Amino acid sequence: MTEPTAPAAVPAWYAQAEQEYDRAGADGAPAEIRRRVDEVNRTLARLGITPLVPARAGYEVLPAVLLEADAEEQLWAVDATHDGRQVVLEVQDWEYQDSPVLRGPALTGRAQVVHAHRYGAPALTRDLEAEALALADRLEADFDADLDAETYALASQVRALTLAVLHTARAVCRI
Repeated sequence: MTEPTAPAAVPAWYAQAEQEYDRAGADGAPAEIRRRVDEVNRTLARLGITPLVPARAGYEVLPAVLLEADAEEQLWAVDATHDGRQVVLEVQDWEYQDSPVLRGPALTGRAQVVHAHRYGAPALTRDLEAEALALADRLEADFDADLDAETYALASQVRALTLAVLHTARAVCRI
């Protein structure tokens, strides 16, 4: 039988690092993650929503569990999390445990939670005209780059077609 060895001494640098880690927070999560978790929990409290499980900090924001899925009633699971900009809803289908999690819009009211529980995440509205204009502007900005003549002509034509389609769409909408 071998003799048990004495535990190795902890290096001084590690002991200091451990103290810094503990001072950073009991969970060791970065300050930005904890700020987002706090924002999720504050938003829920402001809206009068008591989660089944509040948002928590880990390596990322662990969502607040608002409602569980119910296969019999065909109700979606609903969570609240932070997407880096705002507090948003996440939903998951009742049929499959590992179905994809769908992210919804910013959480602004309790009615959104009811809708998400019954029907899933509402579609995010996109401003396609603004996206097309931004793309056209990016193409124009890229004209200053070192482009060969063919690439420049192609980028110019794509930008012109984008603007023409937008102009036509606006005209049709006015009719």
